[in-house]
Amino acid sequence: MSSFAVKDELLDAQTLRAAAAAPFGGADVFETIAVARRVKGTDFDS
Repeated sequence: MSSFAVKDELLDAQTLRAAAAAPFGGADVFETIAVARRVKGTDFDS
């Protein structure tokens, strides 16, 4: 399966969900990708 922004499947799905809200007043697509890429592995507190 291909990934949208990051390698972790769960985080990638949530990043895609957040990015999909961009046209409806959500965060910018590139902003969500940048934040997701700062997460270290499965350490969601990072």
